[in-house]
Amino acid sequence: MSKLYDLIKKKIFVYNVLGISRGEHSLNIALVTKEMSQVIIAQCLTIPLMNKDTFHWPLTASQKIATGLESQEVVFRSIFLPLKSTRKVLDALPFQLETLLPFPLDQAIVCPFLKSKDKQSTSVSFIATSKDLLRKHLRNYDAMDCHPDVVTCAPVALFRLAQWIYPDQKDLLFFHCDENTTNCIAIQGGQLVLSQSMRLGKNEWKNAAPYFKERLANELERLAIFIKEKIALAERTPWALVGDLAFCTECTALWKQFFSDAHLPIANASAHTHALPIGFALDALASDAQRVQFLQGEFIPRHHLQKRKKRGFIYASACLILSAIIGFSSTIALQKKNQALSSKFVSYFPSAQSKKAFALSEIEEVLAKSENSLLKRKNGFPFFLTIPKVSEVLAWLSTHPAFTTSDGLPKEGIEMKALRYQLTKFPTLDDSTVPYQAIIDLEFSATTPRLAREFHDALLKGDRIVNAKKELKWNTQGNNYSVQFELNKSTTP
Repeated sequence: MSKLYDLIKKKIFVYNVLGISRGEHSLNIALVTKEMSQVIIAQCLTIPLMNKDTFHWPLTASQKIATGLESQEVVFRSIFLPLKSTRKVLDALPFQLETLLPFPLDQAIVCPFLKSKDKQSTSVSFIATSKDLLRKHLRNYDAMDCHPDVVTCAPVALFRLAQWIYPDQKDLLFFHCDENTTNCIAIQGGQLVLSQSMRLGKNEWKNAAPYFKERLANELERLAIFIKEKIALAERTPWALVGDLAFCTECTALWKQFFSDAHLPIANASAHTHALPIGFALDALASDAQRVQFLQGEFIPRHHLQKRKKRGFIYASACLILSAIIGFSSTIALQKKNQALSSKFVSYFPSAQSKKAFALSEIEEVLAKSENSLLKRKNGFPFFLTIPKVSEVLAWLSTHPAFTTSDGLPKEGIEMKALRYQLTKFPTLDDSTVPYQAIIDLEFSATTPRLAREFHDALLKGDRIVNAKKELKWNTQGNNYSVQFELNKSTTP
């Protein structure tokens, strides 16, 4: 049982994603596992790309594969639209994108994130890329016999990594130093609000160390000015840096100079060496509104379409089998009920004992004859109602001259408030000779005593509903009246 439980748990609650980022000379791979809500970095590898023909994947398990576009290959923007409806926002978004994208709209692949700003407007952030850039990205991985299930991007990967490392940090500047670029994202209120990169990385630091510090200072100064112009940045906004530059004391000192001394160190070594692949995998595992998937429309992987067809076939087959089971079970249940009804029918009508089963038409015919014979009896059937029904009383009140005009409209100045229909006597199995008797308690309001008196006089006269021979109880309290009277016997059962 324990092995079966572990197998079911692994199939349903455990998700594995391979995050892969490609550098100039190597592949960085991270295997990220999510069990329930717990995320674990299971393994990190760096594979040299010495020869594509002899390249083999180090992990052959059937995990999902997540890759990502670089920061320079995507566009991140935020706009406000004076619309509240999600459908209207999505309909208006293409017209706004034409002036914001550096490529034609028909070549764009857009992932929008909507957030309500107030009762009248919506904040829209989006990450977009072009179809040509995505095709190039997929060709590079197809050449290595790698077929991604998810294609996200570097800014979102860093956002996911920052959330994973600092889950309680809602405002943060997060930097990542790569081979040739340094990426920066700004997080405010737990949302990605800005993404920027500068062409300065660890390769220049290693190859031109004497000039690197001066250039880094200039780039960081420009970046700090740009960020403060774009967003409202607090003076002591915390920041974190991943990559090789995080271990350079002189470099981190420059960051403190242009941003703040609220430096958040990162002790996890994998976050420095495999930041992007971990972030790609984390975004693929996410299920919130900020998840990015560029494989849309014509770029949906073929194996995804095959899985959808397989799931659709399984679903249709399951529905067909379930329908057959329900139909078969219903037939058996109806047959059992029919047999039980036939048995009761035989017990009620001894003259029909020669038959073992009866058709519905035969049962209805015999019951109709029995009902007619009961109605023709001199004393009548004791359980037939011999007083007006509730529906008849309501119909009588709705057309009574005291409450309605000659046109059938409600009369002004008088209004019914409550009605209670109560059986005071009725036949039972122990004593079927007791006649039916019912009283009506009616509450209404009238603006003038004359309107109430008209109804009172009508009740005293009696009619087919009101039994004038019985006592009429009448109470008055201001404009509110209550009356109790007994119902007359019906002329027909």
